[in-house]
Amino acid sequence: MTTFGTTTNFYGSKTRTVIQAEVYNNKQETEWNQFLGQAKNGHFMFSRQYMEYHSDRFNDHSLILREKNRILALLPANRSANKLISHQGLTFGGLVCGKKMTQSNMLECLKCVLLHAQEQGVTQFDYKALPYIYSSLPAQEDLYAIARVGAKLFRRDVSSAIRLSDRIKYRSLKSRGIKKAISAGVVVKEMPLDEFWPILTLVLESQHETKPVHTLEEIRLLQERFPKNIECRGAYLDGQPVAGTLLFVSGPVAHTQYLASSDLGRESSALDLAIDQSIEEFTNRGFEYFNFGISTEDQGRVLNEGLVFHKEGFGARSVCHDHYSIELPG
Repeated sequence: MTTFGTTTNFYGSKTRTVIQAEVYNNKQETEWNQFLGQAKNGHFMFSRQYMEYHSDRFNDHSLILREKNRILALLPANRSANKLISHQGLTFGGLVCGKKMTQSNMLECLKCVLLHAQEQGVTQFDYKALPYIYSSLPAQEDLYAIARVGAKLFRRDVSSAIRLSDRIKYRSLKSRGIKKAISAGVVVKEMPLDEFWPILTLVLESQHETKPVHTLEEIRLLQERFPKNIECRGAYLDGQPVAGTLLFVSGPVAHTQYLASSDLGRESSALDLAIDQSIEEFTNRGFEYFNFGISTEDQGRVLNEGLVFHKEGFGARSVCHDHYSIELPG
């Protein structure tokens, strides 16, 4: 356990209270998840049940930060050689904090993390900030804190999101596609994973020479663990599955983790209708944002203009996913 207190001078500043950093262990699963459930910038992907599904791939080094035994923040993270990294198995991360987190406390929490990392032989801390749309309250104390210690932005991806309370009108191309799908008799409803995954796998392999991040077995396991957070919507034509989307639902955001359409689905614009009806549904359910995910490639250096054009056709606009690097003194 690392303590950062009034006797420690780190990056030129002294703390006023004692913050403790401890490496997470499995006995703390309940405590971790309970704090996460009350956090202002939590996400179900930060749950230990989610993170453990791929624990064999990463050297977990998540931290719990405490002040007098009271949890102030969580840091989902892993070690890779001499680096401490916002967990590589998660789309985003950063310091997860409660509603009582103040800017001063965040400064102290970050200093404690860096001191712990330095003592563990870490020379670089890579930090993936949580996009603001996922927070239930303002929660960017971490961005100021990492700036104070000289963090450098080394990657920026761009995602596309719709603010559901103030939606932008669809482009005419999308409106026509929706009408075409309706005229063709496309029906949108809940889709079993077994029907969606073959469509998704074929599209990724044939068009992008890649595979889904999750295997079918993994996504089945995760949906069993998080039935309220992982939903699948599909489009059917004459009873045949032709397109669909797998949604990760957490806090104020419904996120299209995967989108895919077969050749027949593209001919009938089935995916346009599936997306439109999903947007309507989550609007009616009181969600704040509908997020399509990133449209960047090559570590953010290339914009897939066709992909972002597709998302913007539904009225989505840009939200950045930022990656920072902090060099630790030797």
